Amino acid sequence: TSCSFEVNRHMLPKEFGINFDDGKTATIEADWDHVVNEDQTIKIIVSLRDVTETRRLNRQVDKQKKESTLLSQIINISPERFAQFKQIGQDLLDDARLSIKQKPMDLSCHRRIYFSYHTLKGIARSLHFDELSQLIHLAEGSLVSSDSDLEQADTDQIATQFQQINELFQTHIELNDGKLGRGIDPEVAMIPKHLLRQCLHSIDERDRQHEFDAVILPLKRFCFRTVEDIFYEHLSSIKAIADQLTKPLPKTRIHGDQIGFDEKASSCIDRALLHLIRNSIDHGIEDVLERRRLGKPERGLITIEVVDHEETILIYFADDGSGLNVKGLLQKAAVMPETQTPSVELIESLVFREGLSTAANVSDISGRGIGMAAVRNILADIKATIEILPNEQETPMQQSHMEFKWRISIPRSFALPLAVSNQQVNKLAS
Repeated sequence: TSCSFEVNRHMLPKEFGINFDDGKTATIEADWDHVVNEDQTIKIIVSLRDVTETRRLNRQVDKQKKESTLLSQIINISPERFAQFKQIGQDLLDDARLSIKQKPMDLSCHRRIYFSYHTLKGIARSLHFDELSQLIHLAEGSLVSSDSDLEQADTDQIATQFQQINELFQTHIELNDGKLGRGIDPEVAMIPKHLLRQCLHSIDERDRQHEFDAVILPLKRFCFRTVEDIFYEHLSSIKAIADQLTKPLPKTRIHGDQIGFDEKASSCIDRALLHLIRNSIDHGIEDVLERRRLGKPERGLITIEVVDHEETILIYFADDGSGLNVKGLLQKAAVMPETQTPSVELIESLVFREGLSTAANVSDISGRGIGMAAVRNILADIKATIEILPNEQETPMQQSHMEFKWRISIPRSFALPLAVSNQQVNKLAS
């Protein structure tokens, strides 16, 4: 009947492909209709159109639109910053690739893939590479869902998602290096000739040591980055995170010794700081209404202090938020301390435990319970450590939350003073 045709029309193919003997293919679009006589379908009419060229042009337009979007994101990143992203991203994906190739895939492989993805997602977010960060977030979800039963893990899906991430990452590289012509070697610094001339003249005349010190400082800044340099490179992404969480951009106070870090240490500090900043905005600093209720300024405050301590450089990181949710942490871990007051060691072990989070929901910002474990692994690359220092005025269980600060300890071999004497810097972002 006529009614049967209308009910089943959606099942008729609207588009199909044809393969020819010469290897060429064609895309055919089909339009179906019927001839009715006394409510009976007596004929079915199909119109076929070769849309091969139209589809090719559509794909080309879509590709150009995608490239334009990516180019607009890439061009906002300095060539030096993109070169760091390229180098770090390639290392992370190479590590993930090795783990994916290992058969059978054990839990340690699973964890390495996850750490690589989680770190690369954070960097992509900081650079506003939204499509890449979302793609990695989906792949993270697949890994988490198969954590409990690795034997049932869909290794083909894991490999396919890796391929998609890698292809999109390589597209970013090709557009930056090819279309924009901004491919640079991160080991090479473009130093103005006048600085080199002044440096050479100062070396020649030993009685002008004070001039040499003045000239060498800008040269040091080409090769070493301070914590302040690293932090302010993330300012736009910090604002984006705050906006997503509907919180004001926190103020930031950075003070202490002027210490520069070499490229390897800078890369590790860069990634570690990004995790800590996300945690502060998402978990530590309260929303505006709660801060008003507590009599706090609407904008939160992040404080970073750098201390040159003998053979170690110490970086202290804190915020003026609610502190660490000790009660929630113990409940999530189903841990009951032997005494009423849990030790700092117990709390610290839970904070760094993989998969444990006090977040109510998982988002592309946090909630997987992997961030702090990733920070510890990142810092281990330069033999650095991170630990919790509780507020000296309280014990952990005086309240449900514990005020604290992070202390990162970095071997001095990765650092260099950037001033003749320790120079106090106190900069407030407004």
